[in-house]
Amino acid sequence: RPSGVKKVFVRVLAGGGGGCGGGSDQSGGGGGAGGYSEKFIDVTSIASSTVTVGAAGSAGGDNTAGGSGGTSSWADGTNTITCGGGNVATIERRGGQQGGSATGGDVNIAGGDGVAGGDLNSYNFRGGTGASSPLGGGGGGGANSYSATNARGYGSGGGGGTGEDGFSYGSTAGAPGIVIVWEYK
Repeated sequence: RPSGVKKVFVRVLAGGGGGCGGGSDQSGGGGGAGGYSEKFIDVTSIASSTVTVGAAGSAGGDNTAGGSGGTSSWADGTNTITCGGGNVATIERRGGQQGGSATGGDVNIAGGDGVAGGDLNSYNFRGGTGASSPLGGGGGGGANSYSATNARGYGSGGGGGTGEDGFSYGSTAGAPGIVIVWEYK
C-alpha cells in the first residue's frame, strides 16, 4: 500500500467468453460477458493485496465452442472480490454463452449472456452477438460470408461465427478483464 493511502475504490471485471464457431449450416452463439463487481475498502490496516486480471476467452473454431474468459479478483486478506469469466455454452454449440458471476463487492453484477446463432431451418445464418460488459460492447456476429467482429470493450464477449452451404466463417475472441483501483488519502 502506498504511503498515505487510506481507502480504495476497486472495480473488478472478468474476461469475456469467445464466440462459438459456425459450420454445417449453423451459426455459433456469441460469447458471454465477464462478471463485474465494485467495492469501497478501508485499507488503513491492510499492507498489500493480490490482483488477478482475467484473460480473454479464445475464439471457437469450426463447430467448436469458444473458450471461457478468465477470472479477475482482488484479495487483501480481509476482502475478497471474485468475478467469473464469460462461459462456454452448456447445452449446444449454437446457443449463446452464459455470463460470469460476481461476488464479494458492494455491487455485484452477473455478466450478460451471448445471443444464440441461427441455423439452416430458420434461414438466419447470422452468428450471435457477444454480450456487452459495463465497460464496452460485445463483438458482432458473422453474417453470410463475413466473419464476426471483435469485442469492443473490457470483459465483453466475442461474436459468433456463421455457417452457410457447408462453409464456415470465423468467430472472435472475447475481451480481457480489468481491475481498476482508485486510491484515496
